[in-house]
Amino acid sequence: MNMYVPQKSPSEQKAFFDAVYEKTLQAQAAKLIISHVLEIAGTRIRLTFAGHRLEQELMPALTHLSTASTGDADVTFAIWDSESTGVEMVPPPCDHAHFTDRGDIWGFGGESYRTAFHWIECSVSLFDPHTKTGIWWVQTADTLPYWTKASPLRSLFHWWMELNGKQLLHAAAVGNADGAVLIAGKGGAGKSTTALSAIAEGMIYAADDYLIVGLEPEPTVYSLYSTAKLNPDQMEKFPELAPFVTNERFLGEQ
Repeated sequence: MNMYVPQKSPSEQKAFFDAVYEKTLQAQAAKLIISHVLEIAGTRIRLTFAGHRLEQELMPALTHLSTASTGDADVTFAIWDSESTGVEMVPPPCDHAHFTDRGDIWGFGGESYRTAFHWIECSVSLFDPHTKTGIWWVQTADTLPYWTKASPLRSLFHWWMELNGKQLLHAAAVGNADGAVLIAGKGGAGKSTTALSAIAEGMIYAADDYLIVGLEPEPTVYSLYSTAKLNPDQMEKFPELAPFVTNERFLGEQ
C-alpha cells in the first residue's frame, strides 16, 4: 500500500461526488422512487430507493424506525444498484492501493466529503455534509451478504450521527423502564448471547451488534436495527426465538 497519499482537494472530492450523484439521478429516473422517512436519535432520515429491489433487502431491518410522515427530513440517503436500474457506476477515484483496510479511501475525508468502499459487500458509500446528502450503491443486490441486510447503511449512519453529536457503536444494549445497560466487547465476546438472554428474561432489547449512543442531555442508547444474531448453538439455548429466524440457511456462517 502507498504509505503517502496526498489529500484530495475539495474540488476533486466534489467532482467525484457530483459524478456519482449524476448517476444516482439517472438510476432514479429509470425506476420508481420509493421513499421512507426514519426517525433515529432525534433526527429524520429520508431513504430514497431507485426501485423495489434494494428496498426489499434493506428495509426489513429498519422498518421499526419508519414514520408515516412525508414531511421534511434532516438528511437524505439515495440508494441504488446498477443491475436493476441499468445505470453503471463511475470508475473509482483512485486505485485499490489507496483503500484502507476498513474501506475508507485515503485522501477522502475531513469536513468536505466522505467516501468508503466495503470489500465484501462491494458497496460504495458517499456523504456530502454540506447538502446533507448520502449515496449508497452496489452492483447487484443478489450477492449482498446476510449481515449487510441485517445492519445496512452503517457508514452513512455513522457519518450522519457524527454531525449530530452522536456515535454509531459496535455494541449491545438492553434495559427496562428504569434505564439501559450498554454491553461492549470485540466480536465473539458474548454481546449477542447476553442480549438474547435479556430478551428471554423479559427485558427490553435495543441492539446486539450496532446502535447509536449520545451523551446529551444524558447518556442514551438508540435502537438502529431490529435484528439479532442467532448462532446454531444459541438455537438450543433460545428455542423460543426459532420462529423469528428469517435466514436459517446461513445459521452455520459467521
